[in-house]
Amino acid sequence: MALSDGTFTADVHSILKEADSTEVSRLLHSAFLNDTTETSINAYLINTGTRVLLVDAGAGSNLGSGCGKLLQHLRDAGYNAADITDILITHIHIDHVSGLSDTSGRTFPNATLHIHQKDLTFWQQHATPRADDTWGIRLNRPGYQAVIPYLTAGRVHSFDSTTELFPGISAVAYNGHTPGHTIYTLRDGEEKMAFWGDLIHVAAVQFSNPAITVAYDSDKTLAVTRRQQAYSDAAQNGYLVAASHISFPGVGRVSRSDNRYTWYPVNYSIYGKN
Repeated sequence: MALSDGTFTADVHSILKEADSTEVSRLLHSAFLNDTTETSINAYLINTGTRVLLVDAGAGSNLGSGCGKLLQHLRDAGYNAADITDILITHIHIDHVSGLSDTSGRTFPNATLHIHQKDLTFWQQHATPRADDTWGIRLNRPGYQAVIPYLTAGRVHSFDSTTELFPGISAVAYNGHTPGHTIYTLRDGEEKMAFWGDLIHVAAVQFSNPAITVAYDSDKTLAVTRRQQAYSDAAQNGYLVAASHISFPGVGRVSRSDNRYTWYPVNYSIYGKN
């Protein structure tokens, strides 16, 4: 189930800082978008029958009034925060983990977080502000602070490689955007869905040119390689993809023609046939 945490509005050029601005504007405008546009923040709920899992937890109050709507939409879908047993964290950035906690403590009191150890190690090393902190570290430190109450309560499970967390649900290391960026796969027989996290931020631009990086990538070269790998695999195998920042609900498939990729949102179905 796709759950919207809302949107944040930003100048796309500030996100794609190192890209050719003319190319970025051309691709945006060809998709009927302005240079300043809203970006979705998507989370996903998986009910296995025995566990209720979230993929990421939104921005909380850290990205303005357009965000922080995950809990309301969770309740609208018939669930409460206490129902969540596990939260699969793609990476520790403010728009993916800030919704984990508020001033009163853990938002999801019964949940265990699943996080790649490299992301935890990175933030444990940068937990205290330093004079040489980069802009990205300063921006995303509040996200790590939202994880700390779960660490204190012993409610964090870390992993350091590709691993099956639950039957049919696996964590797949896709570092580049962050040191421990992870995608999650859900399998049921021959069917598969991949939760991409931040492999892509601006669909109108980065499907046409996967080499365009974002300002938040910790290793831009590796982030490009991972994105191209994910695009190629999804296009070749035709499975469903759920992406954190593709326009809500962010679920669809990818096709390839020469070196160009195209995103096809799932067809609306009252029967759940996609």
